[in-house]
Amino acid sequence: MFIQRCKNCSKEFQWKTIINSIWSGYKPIECDNCKSKHYPKFIYRFIVALSIALPIFFSQFLYGIFKTYLFIILAYIIWVLVVVSIAPFYFRYYIKD
Repeated sequence: MFIQRCKNCSKEFQWKTIINSIWSGYKPIECDNCKSKHYPKFIYRFIVALSIALPIFFSQFLYGIFKTYLFIILAYIIWVLVVVSIAPFYFRYYIKD
């Protein structure tokens, strides 16, 4: 998948802009070219949140692998960074009418 383009002018959003939107609580993105506002779709917000929380459901299994909570916390931080860094490739926005 590719990074989304603006619905009005077809200019591709920057990876950094989408990352900033996700880290700042899924704020809308404004196109640099035509200044239209794009709002995050709820389903993609849910997918990112679920992906970030997924390792918590397997904490007992992870404890059996890593044996210490320090390694579990480090693995979780790495997991969150990976999920958020690939999110711009599947995260989608829409324009409110």
